[in-house]
Amino acid sequence: MREIIITEEFMDMRLDRFISKVTTLSKGEIQKLLRKKYIKVNGKKQEGSYRTEKLDKVQFFLSDEVFKEDNLHSKVNTNNLNIIYEDKNITLIDKPSGILSQADGSSKEDIVSMLISYLNTKSTGIVTRLDLNTSGIVLAGKNRRALMLLNEMSKNKLIDKRYLTLVRGNFDREGTITHYGIKDNKENKLLLGNKKIDGSFEVSAEFIIKKRYKYHTLLEVRLITGKTHQIRSQLDKIGFPVVGDRKYNKSKQCGNKDDFKINRQFLHCYKLTLKYSEKYKEIVTEDKSFYSDLPKELKNVLKSLDE
Repeated sequence: MREIIITEEFMDMRLDRFISKVTTLSKGEIQKLLRKKYIKVNGKKQEGSYRTEKLDKVQFFLSDEVFKEDNLHSKVNTNNLNIIYEDKNITLIDKPSGILSQADGSSKEDIVSMLISYLNTKSTGIVTRLDLNTSGIVLAGKNRRALMLLNEMSKNKLIDKRYLTLVRGNFDREGTITHYGIKDNKENKLLLGNKKIDGSFEVSAEFIIKKRYKYHTLLEVRLITGKTHQIRSQLDKIGFPVVGDRKYNKSKQCGNKDDFKINRQFLHCYKLTLKYSEKYKEIVTEDKSFYSDLPKELKNVLKSLDE
């Protein structure tokens, strides 16, 4: 029996699609093996349409021959892999805007492929990912045990992530803001409401004012939950869209590339803290914080607002 723990890299993926990524099985074979319980999730039978969740344990009662061999000699360009810190268990990367956290089937560069090439192993994986046009710190585990422990730390609120973002308007909602979200898979968006409904999940973050400008506000954001697009969708929901965000905010008045000459959203993960816990002392022996400087193009936006 082989067991694979779902990391953030593979969360919210159809189970049959995940299985096809890690094995050589055909679609028909996958459905048959799921039906006959040769493949289980957390010890239970699941349909191919089941969507994976972080820390799910997918168990394969199959021979090793069905698993795709690690192509350890397949090298990719690692010039954009800017490593902030690494030890035997973890790697922290300063991701530029325009580079994917993980492959999406396109030809764009991605951090996971760079890490696999750099470390010469496919046991590595991302714990905290960033959107394509968001920059900053990405945390990765260097082996399967580290990945499991880091994902548990994330679930137990022992990984603190801080972002800097510039929004349109005179922000007046400082403090913790909570919404309830539903994923729109067709549009790849997070839809938010103020009341909990069937199928919705909590989306929370703390917003802190760093500096006010004439028509904009610079905010620090602390994630409480960690949902995809949550900062962008929450700020748009309350009427303070992120500058440069053309998915959740369509208005040119909110600072897209025509206003500030940036082809990205003003959102940057500038600080990540790993909090000490006796349970995870093999990963972190004391509270550790890591930092990433604001990219030049975002510094230039703030400079233009100061003029």
